[in-house]
Amino acid sequence: MRRLLVLLAVLCGLVGLAWPQAGAAPRTIQPGDKLRIVCEEEPSISKDYTVKEDGTITVTFLGTIRVQGQNAEQLGAFIAKKLEDDRIVRRATVRVTIIGEVSGRVSFGGAVRSAGDAPLTAGMRLADVLKLANPLPDADLTRVQLRSAEGTLNVIDFTKFDPQTNSANPVMRAGDTITIVLKVQGETITVLGGVVRPGVMEWKREMTVAGAVQQAGGLSPLARGSRVRLRRGTTERTIDLGNPTQASTLVQPGDQVLVDISEGRRYVRVGGGVQVPGLVEFTPGLTLMEAVQNRGGVVPKAQVNKVEIQTVDLERRTVDLGPILAGYAADITLQAGDVVTIPGGERRRSGGSLQQIGIAVIGILLFFLGG
Repeated sequence: MRRLLVLLAVLCGLVGLAWPQAGAAPRTIQPGDKLRIVCEEEPSISKDYTVKEDGTITVTFLGTIRVQGQNAEQLGAFIAKKLEDDRIVRRATVRVTIIGEVSGRVSFGGAVRSAGDAPLTAGMRLADVLKLANPLPDADLTRVQLRSAEGTLNVIDFTKFDPQTNSANPVMRAGDTITIVLKVQGETITVLGGVVRPGVMEWKREMTVAGAVQQAGGLSPLARGSRVRLRRGTTERTIDLGNPTQASTLVQPGDQVLVDISEGRRYVRVGGGVQVPGLVEFTPGLTLMEAVQNRGGVVPKAQVNKVEIQTVDLERRTVDLGPILAGYAADITLQAGDVVTIPGGERRRSGGSLQQIGIAVIGILLFFLGG
């Protein structure tokens, strides 16, 4: 009798747990979710989609459709009806699965002590990201760059942050990238071409051509040689860094130091989320996919939707590698000196995990054999 009562109590408990779950509403789709859409009759729309910040996705033949607030079953029925109504197919069978939920990650870098990325948490704001990044003392918090996963750039003056109202402290979204720049006080010069860190830098009194190149990280493997060009207004002269007298030439505010790229062996630099970051020898017609594959391909969790390409003239553009990888978009032709950066991802460690597992297995075997 006692056993029967215990059994009934357990069954009642299980029913109680199952009851609210049975009545729970299906999860609705939110921005940042990753959806897998499969249409048996029209394979061209069968792929993975990431819901944009405005709650939409773009589907072949259907264009941009709003999906936020629908559940997977509702969206499948909506797409199927749309395909039939537009006479794309006579009858459509569409299945939608939510394969990745909002979470996602945010990235941060630039003038910080801890560049990297972090999981996106509920209610995360810019102030939370800056605590993780730990900006350098000379970081310019009046020009914090916030780039969304879609490529939209917003410059924020974080010095106006008010903890009471959260002004200048936006909520983070999946795929956001925060970049902190250095303060530029007074006048500037520009160093371009074959240096490690091309860009604009603060001019300092008694700064030499050699010092400017050194502040830009020194010559890179792309540099043609030790000769650089000093451009001042409409005039230009050649400086040989190997000649101490010429190398000590003083620069003036507004000067440009141009380091030419090697013509004999020219390169494209591929960094970030690839297996083996480094240089790819440039040949005419080299494409983005070829350069990425040359460095071993992308790594897991690489943010292929915001690949940045920077030219030797510091022009930047952000491209989505996903459609190119899937064959839905044309590949992009690169130029000598381009720098390709793929945010996110962790490179594989050559056999580290397998080696540790092997050592553990051997240790267990030795223990039992010795016993």
